Amino acid sequence: MAATKLKPKRPTSQEIQEREDLAFDLLSRCYHKSQIKKHFKEKYSCDARTVERYLSRARKRMDVQAAQGKSMLRAESFAFYSSVLRDNRATPREKILARERIDKLYGLDAPVKIKDVTEADRLKDRAKELAEKYGKPVDEVLKDLASRKPELATLLIQ
Repeated sequence: MAATKLKPKRPTSQEIQEREDLAFDLLSRCYHKSQIKKHFKEKYSCDARTVERYLSRARKRMDVQAAQGKSMLRAESFAFYSSVLRDNRATPREKILARERIDKLYGLDAPVKIKDVTEADRLKDRAKELAEKYGKPVDEVLKDLASRKPELATLLIQ
């Protein structure tokens, strides 16, 4: 008698969805295609073409998610960070970080301006101090400083 080859059982739609979710997850974690194919072959006994279909669907899903507007992504992020705040098992550090991220999402943590203090700025501040001390106009003090030290004149012109 000739041995007949049995066809493998077809996955259900739920199983297909699980496999597509796994492909999405592995792609999101930057696994190489060869690693994903090997994983699917070991776990589900899939051939390479079947895995390619799962990967294709996962990539389409990634494209759809990337095309979502900022407001939708902001809402998803807010929901996630809010869940961390409500979670009783979250550590205080995790809750603080979640709160900081929510603040950043909604622009509540305004950027801090850091002034780049140059040598010229320091010199002008010193000239203001001297002007107040001796009761002279700031411009006069700056000219006096420039006449005494010519190398300072280039700083004052800026």
